[in-house]
Amino acid sequence: MLAGSLLATVAWSGSARAKQDLKPGMTLSVVPAEGKAFAAAVCSLQQVDTRQRVQLAINARVAARLSPGQTLRIFLPDTGPEVPPGRAGIPIPKK
Repeated sequence: MLAGSLLATVAWSGSARAKQDLKPGMTLSVVPAEGKAFAAAVCSLQQVDTRQRVQLAINARVAARLSPGQTLRIFLPDTGPEVPPGRAGIPIPKK
């Protein structure tokens, strides 16, 4: 299993919604600017000033394609693209 981590900051304009709607354990669809959707699992939320910092678990292959400061769109369940399976999906531990 290859697991990656992503730390995203939600701007002040979406902070209240992120705090209310995002919960640890949720599975989300994330789309980078000019990129393909990938799955992410919410690990934690932390308030920073007027923003929310979201810690996400993602596939390591997806993490390798991202760059610092890249714009991401985070979609709540049933509001955007479906959560992709396979290599762009969430890492699941093998038994």
